[in-house]
Amino acid sequence: RPPLAFTLKTGPTCRSWDDFLIVSAQRWADLREELTSGRLAAYLASIGRADLAPPPDAPGTPDERLDAWLAALPTTKANQPELDVHPRTLSLRVTPGGGSTRRKVRVANAGHRLLRWSARIEPAGTPWLALAPEFAGKTIPTVEEADLPIDVMIPDRLDRPLSAALVIESNGGTQRVAVSLEPSAPADVIPEAAAPAPVRAGWGWRDPIASLSPRTRIIAGALSLAGLRLAVALLGPLVHPRAEATPDLAVAAFLLAVLGSLGGARLSRLRGTRRDMPSGALTGALLGILVATMYVAACRSIEPLLGKTLSGSALVVVMLWGLIGAGLAALSQRLIPPRTSSEGP
Repeated sequence: RPPLAFTLKTGPTCRSWDDFLIVSAQRWADLREELTSGRLAAYLASIGRADLAPPPDAPGTPDERLDAWLAALPTTKANQPELDVHPRTLSLRVTPGGGSTRRKVRVANAGHRLLRWSARIEPAGTPWLALAPEFAGKTIPTVEEADLPIDVMIPDRLDRPLSAALVIESNGGTQRVAVSLEPSAPADVIPEAAAPAPVRAGWGWRDPIASLSPRTRIIAGALSLAGLRLAVALLGPLVHPRAEATPDLAVAAFLLAVLGSLGGARLSRLRGTRRDMPSGALTGALLGILVATMYVAACRSIEPLLGKTLSGSALVVVMLWGLIGAGLAALSQRLIPPRTSSEGP
């Protein structure tokens, strides 16, 4: 142990010979500057250990001179470099057809001092694997870590996996990195989409209409509009006692919203999707309100044409809408032709 501590210009203090090793691992450049400036030699002379002072004319680079000085210190810790390599295996999947790719292997010094290492490929002359030119056949000094690039040449054909090894030899041990080259797996075959489940026949809104005979459709159309107008006429005074004879929008909207929600829920059920019944009912109700708005607007536009006396008669108005319903039903036969007996359901 030196009798006096040594403090670097950058702040760290070494109170033992082992501290110099620790500082070299953490602040190699700072300790190298102390050596090249002569401050380290002056300190050693001041404590009577000039024998440990690095010779000013020592050969090598400043890094090599510092490494030699650290090797001569009477430390209690192991002061050897230690090789560490990552990754330890390198597996590449490529598509044959030529070309090249580059990968890197990290070479690190897990010990102290200067790590000197070199790399080679085994077996020698492997055609598809090579070191980067600046690393081939050279010894690389490393204080902390360095990246080693390797070039992989992709063959035009690759019928089987290829294997080789990257061997790194150093004054801190030897490591082997297994390198394999394999053809890429064939692309996964996308399975054909499953055929959608057949929709139950008879669920469409056209089908119930198409199933009616022309006569039945006309009667149903007349009764539908006549019945709706009668219901609105009967319920209107209950909602608005002083209302005029024209149909009340709120009553029509309520009636058609109820009918629409029932129809929408029924339609969803016929499709075999019970979970969609609430949304189907809501859609039907909204559609019913829209139809009610159009229906009331039509009533208020058509009924006044009868004159004040006739338009005030509920019987006449109901009969009028019965005729309109029958006419619309007759017209629907051109848009939705009746289904013949030869057509299935």
